[in-house]
Amino acid sequence: MQLVENGKLNLTDEIGLHLANIPEKWKSLTIDELLSHTSGLPDYYQWPNKTPETPEAALNSIKNKPFNFNTGDRNQYNQTNYLLLKMIIENTTNISFLEAIALHVIKPLNLQQTYHGGEFAIIPNRASTYRATENGLFRNGPIDQPDYMFASSGLNISPKDIAKLFQALLRGKLISEKSLAVMWKIKSLSNGEVSRFVNGWEFFKHNTMNVFGHGGGNRVDVRHFVDTSDNSNVTVIYFTNGYYDNNFWPGNVSIGLADILLKAQSPAN
Repeated sequence: MQLVENGKLNLTDEIGLHLANIPEKWKSLTIDELLSHTSGLPDYYQWPNKTPETPEAALNSIKNKPFNFNTGDRNQYNQTNYLLLKMIIENTTNISFLEAIALHVIKPLNLQQTYHGGEFAIIPNRASTYRATENGLFRNGPIDQPDYMFASSGLNISPKDIAKLFQALLRGKLISEKSLAVMWKIKSLSNGEVSRFVNGWEFFKHNTMNVFGHGGGNRVDVRHFVDTSDNSNVTVIYFTNGYYDNNFWPGNVSIGLADILLKAQSPAN
């Protein structure tokens, strides 16, 4: 959105305007279709299968595969979308993705506990993650995610820093309020159903609330809840370093906390 504000690109741009060396049939896709996971592109990331070692190998592994569905028909979270978005940012800024994030987000907000790095990186004070079983605690094994995947993974951030980042986003310090409204504009699929993603953010409705945010690895959840009945709002940030039930979804914790917090904000209380 910062690049949009600076006139460097538009969300409706076809990605072929920014990426020349991609399959011809991909070039008519738009940036917002990548962001909202409606592209239909095949996904190069097929865990637990071995992940391609380079971005070139990743794209080569799927360049001749058919689309998973017609663009716009549905949502499918997809690492290929993120890789192409990373490439667009790098081609537009002429610096690496990590340099762009540091220059335009981490440094301006003075985030002191924010780093990029995979499972084997040495990150100061990083918590280990565990899964609980009937036989005790077991440390989670490493997931093969090379650094070219850092547009969607590899962010190590403290609760304090992510709270600071979210405050800056809501207060217009990263992008304008107008751009925030555009970023969080609710989208529809080709069948009229509401899209589950809006420009990079997961979206759903809970009672009278519009909910924007994202989770990761069943251990992290960040959601902004806006009550459409009175425009009250709250952001919930939930971090954990372990869980027992593989079906556990931290979003349920966020929803429960938002219900409590917004009820407490109500004039009736």
